[in-house]
Amino acid sequence: LKILSIALSVLVAVCIRPVYADSTINEVVKRGTLRVGFSTFVPWAFVNKKGAWVGYEIDVATKLAKDLGVTLELIPTAWDGIIPALNAGKFDIIIGGMSLTTKRNLTVNFSAPYGGMEYVVLASIAHKNLKISDINSRKYTFTARRGALPATITKTRFPKAKILQFDDDGVASQEVINGKADFTVTTATDAATRIDAYPAHVALLENGKSLAYTPASMALRKGDMDTLNVINNWILLNKNNGWLQKKSDYWFKTKKWKAQLPQ
Repeated sequence: LKILSIALSVLVAVCIRPVYADSTINEVVKRGTLRVGFSTFVPWAFVNKKGAWVGYEIDVATKLAKDLGVTLELIPTAWDGIIPALNAGKFDIIIGGMSLTTKRNLTVNFSAPYGGMEYVVLASIAHKNLKISDINSRKYTFTARRGALPATITKTRFPKAKILQFDDDGVASQEVINGKADFTVTTATDAATRIDAYPAHVALLENGKSLAYTPASMALRKGDMDTLNVINNWILLNKNNGWLQKKSDYWFKTKKWKAQLPQ
C-alpha cells in the first residue's frame, strides 16, 4: 500500500507539472532575450540609411520582446534555410512575413496571422503593356527569392517560363530593374517601392492585378503549444487594441518610411 501511495504521488506530480516548464517561451523569459529569425524583405525588414534594422517585422518583434519583458536579438538568416535554422534552435521564432502554407506547416507551427501580402507581377518597362495571360512562355525570364512563396507562385502560374532564384528579395527585383530579367512576382508594396524609385525601368502588369493573397504568420517549433498560446494571444490583443493595424497602415499604406531606404 505504501509503494502504491508513493507511485500515485509521483504520477500526480508528473501530471500537474506545468506544461510551460520546458517551453520556448519559458526559456526566453529565463534567458531574458527573445531571439528572432528573419530575412530582408522591404518593407518588412531592411537596413535603413543609418545602418539600423527597420520595418514592420522589426516593429512587431520589438514590441513582442518589450511586452514579454525581455531584450530583442535579431538574427538575419537566408530565407531558404530559415526553417531548418529555427528547428535547429538557432533562434526562438521566425517573424519574417512568412506565408502560411500546408507544406511549411508540416515542419513548423504557425501562429494566427498578424499581417498579409498581395502578390503582383513587376515587369521590365519593355513589357508593361502585356497581359498576365501572355507571359507564360519560354521566351520570358522571371526572378524570385529562393524558398519564398513568389517562387512557388511563379512555378505554378508560369510553368513554361525560366526562373532565376536569389537569396535576397531585393536582388530579384534589381535584376528586372537592370533589364537582366523580364518579370518578378513580388508584394504590391515592394512593387510600388521599386516603381517609385525606377519609374523608367519597371511597371506593374494590368495595374497591379492580384495573383494571390496570403496571410503572414509567425513560425515556431512543433510541439510547443504553450509558446504558441502566448504568441496567439499577443496577436489577438494587439489586433483588438489597434496596434497591429496602425503599424500595418504605416508600412503598407503610406510612403512616410520610404525616406529611410538606402540609396
